[in-house]
Amino acid sequence: MDELVTADVARSFGEQKFGYAKKLLMSFSKLRFGLLVALAAVGWIFRSFIEGQYGISFREYFVYLL
Repeated sequence: MDELVTADVARSFGEQKFGYAKKLLMSFSKLRFGLLVALAAVGWIFRSFIEGQYGISFREYFVYLL
């Protein structure tokens, strides 16, 4: 997905469509941030299961795993 967005933004810059490129980058950034928040929430909710399944101290390394 990153490569597709990068190619589309580069094409838009080449065609002098800066508004479209900005809109595309903003929506892609919002999507990535939303996915990060969702995955962090799911990881935090299921932290006891993850600690039991994989035997790692999830609380210590939570920030690094993100």
